[in-house]
Amino acid sequence: MKFLTFFFLVCVVLTDPLKAFSFDSQSNKAPLEINAQNGMIYSQDKKRCTASGPVVSTKGTSVLKSEKLVVYFKDKSSPKAEQSGGDPQQDVEKIEAIGDVHFFDTRGDSEGGVEATGTYALYQENEGKLILEGRPILKDSKTVISGGTQVIFYERAQMAKTVGRSTVKRDDKLMQADAFNIYFTKDATGKLTFDRVEAHGNVLISTPTEIAKAKRGVYANITQVAELFDDVVITRIEGQLRGNYGRYDMASGQSQLFQDQGTHEHAKQVQAILSPKVLKRTKVKKKTT
Repeated sequence: MKFLTFFFLVCVVLTDPLKAFSFDSQSNKAPLEINAQNGMIYSQDKKRCTASGPVVSTKGTSVLKSEKLVVYFKDKSSPKAEQSGGDPQQDVEKIEAIGDVHFFDTRGDSEGGVEATGTYALYQENEGKLILEGRPILKDSKTVISGGTQVIFYERAQMAKTVGRSTVKRDDKLMQADAFNIYFTKDATGKLTFDRVEAHGNVLISTPTEIAKAKRGVYANITQVAELFDDVVITRIEGQLRGNYGRYDMASGQSQLFQDQGTHEHAKQVQAILSPKVLKRTKVKKKTT
């Protein structure tokens, strides 16, 4: 009976804070179910509860898997705990998921939806922020984001940020940057997917036919169109194009370079540097015509 009571308490305690894992306000009222293969231990003096696993935490359609789950409660002397008006032990301060962390959503088709993996996750209840570390990977059915040291999810803003140089890859095309801001949307099945990705610092786009560089960029995941801003350089086998604004359709492979985003007109500031081989071919062609 004590175990059942304790398990119910844990479910009540975690129902609100774990909504960060769902990225979906509609499932906030869903109960949290924790299945810990090796049981749960509550330490009253340290104000924490440890579930040893593998651990599977399910809330609505959201699933969080890890080797261990640790819940830290706010201290009774904490001002925020006193203001809650309830049992201070039911105020969660933070949650740790340790080892083989995997978050995903079960709605819609078997494929699709955003999922994230890493070796460690920390959820900070007051800030509504989830930090994923340990070779973090964030992906949906078509796009993979990897390579950074951290992925930080912001519950209220429905977006995430990468820390450390990262790569956005789709098929044989990729975009790299020092940092990405990632914004989410829902697909037709209700699953979360990438909407757009903002790239900041030393942006590079690589495809089988060319390489583009810029200071910043924006990639729309649905249309597969990337926009590049400031000191844009597009390198092809024929040579280089330089300008201030570039637009690249990664689905068709077509790229354009403009003076700036507003005019969308090829202007004098757009510079073309052709390779010697191209120039030679051009001269030969002129002689034969």
